[in-house]
Amino acid sequence: MSVSADTTLDLSGKTIGLDPSVASEELPTTSILIDVRSGTTTLDGDGVVSAEAGYNNSYAIQVNGGSLVINSGSYYGAMSAVQVAKGSCIINGGFFDLAPHHQERGSELLKLSHQLH
Repeated sequence: MSVSADTTLDLSGKTIGLDPSVASEELPTTSILIDVRSGTTTLDGDGVVSAEAGYNNSYAIQVNGGSLVINSGSYYGAMSAVQVAKGSCIINGGFFDLAPHHQERGSELLKLSHQLH
């Protein structure tokens, strides 16, 4: 979803995410669920924005101009929940973490790192 005007999204119990079938595919580009291009985008409500895409790189939200205001909700990225290339992001609340496949991979890499030392 590309946003280029002042917009408020009320997540209230909703989930925004990729089609689960992409988790088993190798995607040719980095997927972005919400692309903030201009204006102010405000996210409210206790919903979820999840960029789970298997081992593919994927952003839940990218700010590429304009402003993002996050007041609440849960955000999962693969590797970034929120990526700011140009513009600003104000976080007043919310929960941020890696998408599940990347959480598993992070644990595997951490274990390997400890074994090497």
